[in-house]
Amino acid sequence: MADISKLINETAAHMGATPMNAESADVNCAETDGHTLFYNPSFMSQIEAAGGEDGLRFVVAHELGHQLGGMDNGGHAGEFMADEFATRCLVEMGADFESISGVFGMLHGMNPNGSETHPAAGSRSSRAQTVFDSERRHGVGIDEEIAPTHKRVNPNIKDITYC
Repeated sequence: MADISKLINETAAHMGATPMNAESADVNCAETDGHTLFYNPSFMSQIEAAGGEDGLRFVVAHELGHQLGGMDNGGHAGEFMADEFATRCLVEMGADFESISGVFGMLHGMNPNGSETHPAAGSRSSRAQTVFDSERRHGVGIDEEIAPTHKRVNPNIKDITYC
């Protein structure tokens, strides 16, 4: 088992986010305000159990995807965009899809039908699998596909093309 706080701190710092342990706050998972990645260690322990260290990295990258989208990218479309960004990050890092699948499996167990703000985990996993397979097949990385399409990059984020 990884030192979750250390792994989250390193991954978030690498991606230009400031992590904050929010166990005592009203944060039951992981979220961002555009400046800080708030995370609940208990939730992140569940993520690690389901998706390993790369599952943790996926969640951090997902939240960074929200930051890059300018923070007005909520709802289902925003969740899919952040998932796709995180999936591409994991491809760039050489991860396998099992870690991503593990995260979505855990989320499915928490809420199988999704919500008003989050699509069902099965739909999210299917879309992430499509992106993952495409990235692996075509070798498209973040530099070629993601970075140029974001017109409103959050000024609080450092250059993440090395994701």
